[in-house]
Amino acid sequence: MRSLFLIKPEAARHKPKILKMVEDSGLRIVETREVLMTKKLVHGLYSHVEHKHPHVYGKICKQLLGKTCTVGRVEGRKAADQLVKVAGRKTASAECSKGSIRFLFGVHSPRLQFCNAIHRPADQKEANWNLRLFGFIE
Repeated sequence: MRSLFLIKPEAARHKPKILKMVEDSGLRIVETREVLMTKKLVHGLYSHVEHKHPHVYGKICKQLLGKTCTVGRVEGRKAADQLVKVAGRKTASAECSKGSIRFLFGVHSPRLQFCNAIHRPADQKEANWNLRLFGFIE
């Protein structure tokens, strides 16, 4: 199976540690790219938030639009599930398990809950959508 992760701007300085954590979880990083986040990409990742929580979507846009992020494709057994485990299950960094990427490198503030270091799909269906969005699969 395969999946995708995106290292957000607030965690860029921790990129080597994050990549190591992903690999140490048993996933193989097949490819990484530096991507300038456009409105199309941000909307593609977070359109579900735009409709439920427009004020939060505005904060996400401010956080990501026009910024460079590292996006990577991973492969491994149950890749999407494994990424959820290593990245953190909750959105808010402070609510994630203490050894997760989000807990270690995200911002611990209720106002900045989407500054959580890494985007990862919730399941394989979302992973496939994310991989298409960033051109890793057709």
